[in-house]
Amino acid sequence: MDKRTIIVIALAVMVFSIPAGAEINETQGGGGGDGNGTYPPGWIGTPTPVETATAVPEPTAEPEETPTVAPPPVETPTCAIEIRGEVVDAATQIAPFIWTGQNFAGLYYDVDRNLMSDSLASTVTVPDTIEAGDLAYTAYRVESCYTNPEIGEYFAIGWFGERYMAVNGKPYVISPIIFEMNEDCKKTLATGDEWNLGNGYSLVVTRIDLAVDEAWLSLFKNGVEVASSVIQPCETGDWFGNYMHINGFPGAYTVEMWNAPTTSTFVYQADVGDEADVPIFSVYVDAIFRGTDANVAQFKYAILIDDDPTRVIETGAGTMTTETVTPESVRLVNNRRIKLYMDSDTMITEDLRIHVADDRDGDMVNNYRYYPYIRCECPTPEPEPTPTPTPHHTDRPVEIRGEVVNLTGTQEEDLVWNAYNFAGFWYDPDDDLEMENLRIRAGALNHFTNDRTIDEGDLTYTTHPVFHEYELHENKNLTVESDHPGGDCGYFIEGFMADEYVAIGNNANKLCKLLVEFKDDDKKTLLTGEAWDIGGGFTLTADRINLEHNQVWFSLCKDGRELDNEVVSTNGTQQDRVYTYTSDIGWEDDIPVFSCYVDAVFRGTDCNVVQVMYVFLIDNKVTEIETGDTYGIMEVMTVSGSEVTLRNDEGTIDLDTDTTEHIMGDIYFITADDSSAIRFYPMAEYSEPGVYEVRGAVVELDGTNPQPDVDQVWDYSNFAGFWYGLDDDLATETLTINGSAMSFPSDRVLDEGTVVYETYPVYQEYELHKDLGLTVESSHPGGDCGYFIEGFMADEYVAIDNNANKLCKLLVEFEGVESEGKGKKTLSTGEEWGLGGGFVLVPNQIDLEGDAVWFSLYKDGKELDSEVILCGSGDPQDRVYTYTADICGEDDVPVFSCYVDAVFRGTDSNIVQIMYVFLIDDNMLMIDTGDESGNMKVVTADSTGITLINDETIDLDAGTTEQITDNIYFRVADDDVLRFYPFVERIIRGAVSPPSEEPEEELSDSDGDGVPDLWDKESDTPHGYLVNSEGIGRMWGDMNGDGKLTSVDALMLLQAMAGTLKDIATGCDELDQRVLRMYDRNSDGWIDDTWMQYASIDVECNRITTSEYEQVKYAYEHKCPVEPEWV
Repeated sequence: MDKRTIIVIALAVMVFSIPAGAEINETQGGGGGDGNGTYPPGWIGTPTPVETATAVPEPTAEPEETPTVAPPPVETPTCAIEIRGEVVDAATQIAPFIWTGQNFAGLYYDVDRNLMSDSLASTVTVPDTIEAGDLAYTAYRVESCYTNPEIGEYFAIGWFGERYMAVNGKPYVISPIIFEMNEDCKKTLATGDEWNLGNGYSLVVTRIDLAVDEAWLSLFKNGVEVASSVIQPCETGDWFGNYMHINGFPGAYTVEMWNAPTTSTFVYQADVGDEADVPIFSVYVDAIFRGTDANVAQFKYAILIDDDPTRVIETGAGTMTTETVTPESVRLVNNRRIKLYMDSDTMITEDLRIHVADDRDGDMVNNYRYYPYIRCECPTPEPEPTPTPTPHHTDRPVEIRGEVVNLTGTQEEDLVWNAYNFAGFWYDPDDDLEMENLRIRAGALNHFTNDRTIDEGDLTYTTHPVFHEYELHENKNLTVESDHPGGDCGYFIEGFMADEYVAIGNNANKLCKLLVEFKDDDKKTLLTGEAWDIGGGFTLTADRINLEHNQVWFSLCKDGRELDNEVVSTNGTQQDRVYTYTSDIGWEDDIPVFSCYVDAVFRGTDCNVVQVMYVFLIDNKVTEIETGDTYGIMEVMTVSGSEVTLRNDEGTIDLDTDTTEHIMGDIYFITADDSSAIRFYPMAEYSEPGVYEVRGAVVELDGTNPQPDVDQVWDYSNFAGFWYGLDDDLATETLTINGSAMSFPSDRVLDEGTVVYETYPVYQEYELHKDLGLTVESSHPGGDCGYFIEGFMADEYVAIDNNANKLCKLLVEFEGVESEGKGKKTLSTGEEWGLGGGFVLVPNQIDLEGDAVWFSLYKDGKELDSEVILCGSGDPQDRVYTYTADICGEDDVPVFSCYVDAVFRGTDSNIVQIMYVFLIDDNMLMIDTGDESGNMKVVTADSTGITLINDETIDLDAGTTEQITDNIYFRVADDDVLRFYPFVERIIRGAVSPPSEEPEEELSDSDGDGVPDLWDKESDTPHGYLVNSEGIGRMWGDMNGDGKLTSVDALMLLQAMAGTLKDIATGCDELDQRVLRMYDRNSDGWIDDTWMQYASIDVECNRITTSEYEQVKYAYEHKCPVEPEWV
């Protein structure tokens, strides 16, 4: 008789000793007392009954009126993304200062082609003011190709980082591209099928005649037919009006236009306003053939633009009005003065803003540092459209680039990156503090053909700590407890490998990660008993709140273990309101790890509430840096209390084309895929959840530099928030402040029309075409070899059909490299791959004999498309799967495409490997003239470009954050000097997996009952309970589930054992022990509930056969023992 049988019988005997109908209590003894527990020293007042600590959401509505003191409004940090441009000091800048996609990452820039479509220029004449007309935003049109080769080219335009089409080539009439198919995307429709294109448009195949190879097509808008044609593929199509052939270069294009016949294209053109023959929709009929149940037509190269374009010349953008319109560009200027108040944020357009630093550098000179930035509020989660669950979307890592270097000859000077030209390095605009420096010795890189290597010892990194005042001391003049008499008024901060640390004891080589620091107006409210997850495993709990004596009993824990508890009173001095937890770490005594200020205690709706401010937290794990330590390719050469120096002492760094070279920590060098130059930049990559600020170059105006001589311009080169395509040197976005708009010390206001944001689309080749010469299905014959990309408001978009004002978010683009997760993805049969944006790709079936894969593409649980890809035809183009959709009037926009690299047999199921994955969102952003974004207003929105100007003044007051557009801001130093920079914020909501490999899904068991939460119906099963097959917890021995242990349960136990003992004696010897051992993961000789659930999943996913599953199930149900491996 085995151990389990003996235990069960013993339990039954014990239960039989209970009188019939009696209960067994779960807790034995020790239950007396009033349950009030104990109180910490110093707690005043009569103990009150203990309340159960339940997690109550923070109240959003104000409590009902009671005789108690009303709570102050609850304020919490705003969730937003901020990308700033290069910082300019209005007191010292040389006007004009120009922001483009090179120094303002919010503007569009195509690095591969070195094309920029918009710019923002500032001409500040006085340090604190941008006069009307001194901030200019210019958007240029750039040539782009339709994916359909039958219909020629068109002009795209960047518009505040987004991409649009210039209608009939006019940069001041822009229309968003609703839908554009990639050149390899295809769509099949049977006779009678309706294809919803978006924006109210739909395409219907009314008839297919195989005898004459013709398809009858009708296009509808809101149910009304607007066009119809009969297309005979490769023979007869519609005429395309305003066919364009473009020559020249940006700013000097020549255009020929004519009406051209097509052989396979269905075209819908309409007169829109003053524009004739606007190509609203076109699609290429690729083939017609006989289907299983009905005849089928296959379409490519569809494109649909909005039929209501925006005339930027009439509306302007935000505070910007149209100043100049040419056939090539539109220029907008601020229509009123913009004051650069210190510590202020001024809206230029809806998304574009200017931030002025709160000058606190202590140089006794008023600086007016400012920058443009794009700010984007965090979207609220949209409800599920269907009950079908969608996969969890993991945010991509945040990449912050430094200044781009482009070497075509010998490197004659040191290449230096610091906080001013590398936004990954830490910087404080208020006190103009920075400390990190990365330097490549002059002469290290001699030529792009024969010397692309940084030799040993040629790359040096240095850092040191700088003093930083606590927000608590700056705003309240209070100190944080420490081993110093009277406490500390500040701490020493140190940037290390592009991350933020606190140098404890002012030691450069003893670093603790800075986890939280509240700004001066940030607040957090806690209910009685609520545990607040601060970060890094730390939690703060307000165990009790005594309103009578205005006291709070705090407990600080880490990883579930209490570190400290203390009573804080609001009745004494202001200093008494400060709670500090200190610890001896890194051989340093009484280091302040956590501190907060109790702002108020009050009565809430259901329980008492405490409000805290000036929260500060560092990790209590110390990183100690010693000579000889290595970080990536770098080795620590010297360490002192004041500075740390690292050098590539024993390793070279090869800047080969199209490579990513790890330097140290989160810092990399990214090199362009261009053999004619050494073009590269440093990049900091962050994957931990959090909010990351991406800033531009700092602007500073003071007594020695009171007014810039030129416009202040941020583009890709000095604002890492703006999009940049390194391989082709492409950028599109610029943010410009007129050089005369600011002056020091009298003018910190950017008047209307002095801030300009510009963008335009640029052509980008698909990786698929670049590497393999294959195309993406679209409405163009032969498919598309590229698409038009546009930076808009510091984000990356695809300009549909080269329309600067019709933008779709670029979600995924695999690079053509031989590495899993970056260039390749493997999927097993039936596996769901969450691509992002709600999209999921599933290989339904993988046929090895037929060398075919049946794909389905879903969004938000709804199937969008399914197609069988044949890999054995001998034509590599057949390996390309494309999904096209009609988006906002654009037909057959290529939304998703991938290349099937291989199909093969895996361990448990067949596997497909895909490459060159490309995905855009099918929700289009359409920009119209007159649209507002922050303090900016759209003054030009057409296919060639987008221009916004500030239609309101932007005050760069010290210590403020001023909105420029919806997601670009200026951060202004809290200083008399006008010092500021543009920035955007990037948010990572969840943990980001390493790109090399996707980890298996972790099955958590929060209550430790042996059943993963995925299947557990009760996630709070008490300790010692079992869980039945329904996922419901029961006490051990509670056979009838009544929550009691009685003699009835004992009888049921013995009856069950009689059957179990019989089953164990027969049948178990017939089982395959090899299979059973697969599910005896605990190696205790039995198959338990958890691993039986895994077997159920494995058989559904074809990882085990039905026969193997039945054996596991029999062993589980009949308690068959599992023999160890060595038997």
